[in-house]
Amino acid sequence: MSKVQNLKKIKSLCLLTLGGTVAYQFIYYKKDFPGYYENILQPLSQHVNPEWAHKLGVTALKYGIFPPESFKDPSVLKTKFLNNELSNPIGIAAGFDKHGDAISGLRRIGFSIVEIGSITPEPQPGNPKPRVFRLPEDNAVINRYGFNSEGYENVLKKIKHIDKVTLDRGILGINLGRNKDSQDAVHDYTLGIKTFNEIADYFVINISSFTK
Repeated sequence: MSKVQNLKKIKSLCLLTLGGTVAYQFIYYKKDFPGYYENILQPLSQHVNPEWAHKLGVTALKYGIFPPESFKDPSVLKTKFLNNELSNPIGIAAGFDKHGDAISGLRRIGFSIVEIGSITPEPQPGNPKPRVFRLPEDNAVINRYGFNSEGYENVLKKIKHIDKVTLDRGILGINLGRNKDSQDAVHDYTLGIKTFNEIADYFVINISSFTK
């Protein structure tokens, strides 16, 4: 057997192995996503830079890579909050979806309350990297993002493109921050309330995390 034939066989074997692996992953993902997440995705994420892992999670929700929640909330979880009837009282706080990218995805996986931000009037980069740190012994993460934000107007444009039915399915909170170089924090927060007034169900005024 020639060297060329051997190389072709090795290439075919590699392609077959890769195809089988991809097919197995896809079947596992479709059949048992909770198990796939717990046994594959979550362990893999621990080997990725924590800030990149955060971004990947938001992106996956943004583009619907995570399947929608098929579990139907039991009636005992129904609650009324801010004059809204919710199927459950579970919400996600600001800090995860900082720029309003994953509102629809978070709704699809079962959150009734989604709070985005903190958002600042003008775009700003936040603190220098590294700024997200894992604490494996505590199963925890510390972030020192420092109000990295795309700015009020950019986030507002994203929210306006979300289907109204999706927004009406739960409660949307807007967490407002101030710019690092702002000389008038009250103006920044007031501008935020005016900007998102017709969309937000509630506001949070964040005074704790701006960079110095």
